[in-house]
Amino acid sequence: MLWLLQFFGDTLTSLTASQLLEQEQQYLQQQITEQTVAISELRPSRPYFNISTEPLPAQMERLSHDMSVVVIPPTEQSSTLYLRAIEFDHKSTLASESWLVLDVGRALPLYEFHLLLQGICVMLLIIFGGCSSWLLLRLRHTQQQLNEALQREQNFVNDISHELRTPLSLIHNALSLTEDTSLSGESLQLVKDANADMSHQIRVLLALARKQQTPRVKLALLPEVEQVMLQLYQTEPAFISQIVLELPKQLEVYGNPQLIRLLLYNLISNACYHSGCAVLKISYHEKTLEFYNEINPLSFGDVRLSRRYQGFGHGSSLISRIAQELDWAVHTTANEHYYQVNLRL
Repeated sequence: MLWLLQFFGDTLTSLTASQLLEQEQQYLQQQITEQTVAISELRPSRPYFNISTEPLPAQMERLSHDMSVVVIPPTEQSSTLYLRAIEFDHKSTLASESWLVLDVGRALPLYEFHLLLQGICVMLLIIFGGCSSWLLLRLRHTQQQLNEALQREQNFVNDISHELRTPLSLIHNALSLTEDTSLSGESLQLVKDANADMSHQIRVLLALARKQQTPRVKLALLPEVEQVMLQLYQTEPAFISQIVLELPKQLEVYGNPQLIRLLLYNLISNACYHSGCAVLKISYHEKTLEFYNEINPLSFGDVRLSRRYQGFGHGSSLISRIAQELDWAVHTTANEHYYQVNLRL
């Protein structure tokens, strides 16, 4: 691009120099017409013109668009010179070879115009280049947002089929077993629990799919954990009553309050599901929030516990996605003996 600008500027300079030489030729012709004078007595109209009778150097070139104009490249002593042979009707008193010389370096208006033109071209190049870069960045950002939105929609569809299958199956089985009889006792409680679980999962999925835009704030973590425990106490009083909390009162976290509550709800409820209602310990060490509890093996045929137990993988995908939205690192460990989740805040 810069080469094209330089080429365009040189071409314009050559065209202008050729025209100036032709105009100066007509001016000198007028002097000869009015009176016969010697070469030494001719007076150019501008100081950047002069007349020479010396032979042309070997490194001369001719303009492609005007073969009558000769160009001598710049040297250490002079700038670029443009020459044109002087031809007059009255040749008797003139030398056989006379040259009208244009010194571009001294032709300040032309030289400054050339520099100004190059400066304008460079400035336009910078402006258009900057605009192009800005548009490219905006397009990339828009494309990234579209890809993220498509990914959220895809995750939403996948989670709907995965996370809601279990509570829907529980409700369906309970209704199938009761048939004509009314729901009561264990079946009624199972349907209520499954319905509450499904409602909660739908809130989580919608929050993630819509990408909550509420501002992030700094809030105390302990009251949020206690609020979630109070909410879960309605359905799991025995499990919630034995939770061990080792959290500093002054511990504060930064994030979306709704997503933080959803994350805590999933973590504590999953601990209940996975552990067979064993004791859950919630502690904080070196910027890491830890959820740990051992797993009580379920006795064969224990309907009370088996209806709540939904497997190690239940909810782990949602926990990871909510933590990702909060920019928290999550690490989950689960085996036959214990269940543990570490959150790096």
